[in-house]
Amino acid sequence: MTGTATPTGFVGWVLNYGQIVAFFAQLIYWTVLSVVSVYAVMLFKRLVDLKAGIGPKTKDAEKKAVAVEDFTD
Repeated sequence: MTGTATPTGFVGWVLNYGQIVAFFAQLIYWTVLSVVSVYAVMLFKRLVDLKAGIGPKTKDAEKKAVAVEDFTD
């Protein structure tokens, strides 16, 4: 007669809780990957704007008043 022994120690813990740990590890992985991807796109946009000669938007440019009378006849 052959008996089957249940795994103990680390192997037993992995067999019991491995799927739960893997689920949360994958959830954290995809969250970090998406945040880093968005950050990389923002940095690349800044690089493209710099190479294209488009300066960063400043608050002074938004507050500059334009006189309408200068553009009308």
